[in-house]
Amino acid sequence: MNRVYIESPRPCGKTTHRGVTVVAFTGKTGAGKDSAAAVLHNHCQFDTIAFADALRREIAAAWRIDERMLSHRPTKEWSIPALAVGMCSEPAFISWCFDAGESIHEPRSPRWMMQHWADFQRRYRPSYYADIVIRWISRQASVGFRRFAITDLRDPQEETALRALGVQLSKVRVIGPYTSTLSDDTVNHNSERHQIVADYELMNDGSLEALHDCVLALPPVRCLTDEGRTEFTREMLTGTSSAEANPLDALVRQYRERCEAYDCTVCTGPMGRDGILPATEHERGLITLNARMVRAEILARHNIGPAAFSAALQAFDQRRA
Repeated sequence: MNRVYIESPRPCGKTTHRGVTVVAFTGKTGAGKDSAAAVLHNHCQFDTIAFADALRREIAAAWRIDERMLSHRPTKEWSIPALAVGMCSEPAFISWCFDAGESIHEPRSPRWMMQHWADFQRRYRPSYYADIVIRWISRQASVGFRRFAITDLRDPQEETALRALGVQLSKVRVIGPYTSTLSDDTVNHNSERHQIVADYELMNDGSLEALHDCVLALPPVRCLTDEGRTEFTREMLTGTSSAEANPLDALVRQYRERCEAYDCTVCTGPMGRDGILPATEHERGLITLNARMVRAEILARHNIGPAAFSAALQAFDQRRA
């Protein structure tokens, strides 16, 4: 049986979409990423997609099963005889698993199968599923859509593909109290290592109302409208944010960490209160130039005004003092 290709394997184009906003959610299984994306879809006109959407379609076609078996959370960790490797209609996958020493007849869980099928498909082209999402965003953007939410950012390869597209990318880590417990044969897979460095953290206490408010309070969401951007900037300048912490704290912390990491590779002076100090004017010039570049990149990526960022940076430094 010929394998069903969801997308043709042609390379992605290099067209940039600087007016496109992408909010990508990351986090552990069951943290609430889909629920957070649903808030953006229902209240902010975001289109939603997952890198695993094409993956589920391919598995459903290859095993001749209902696609809902792969996304139904209560049964996602159950071993199902219908998902045994030998039941696949793709001989190359069966051979690939056999060569790796995997059992052909053992029942497998939907999560195990999704992890291994993804590895199989990406063995020659690591960006296989990332390219599918990139092409979909490009097509949607070409007809006027400008807001997208991704529900399962897990792999640095996916982040790299989104950045290459030239969109305004914001990565949000969802932290929930009811994360799922994975089985021993899936918990150590590289997709569960959570290697993404998030721009913002979203606390999900299990309440849909609280999650709704937290999602809409995210800086990249608030700044979608002129009114929200004005209000957000005023809060940052006056320090009267309604949240418990300054919403820009995550970006300020990222700015400081990146600058300090670079300083450690350049400076040869003594240690100061805020880290290592430059010993020469040349070193001072290098770290100043790097700080300006990091700051400009953060402001451009998140559409934040320099005055608001400066106020947040000053408040952050005062709290550290």
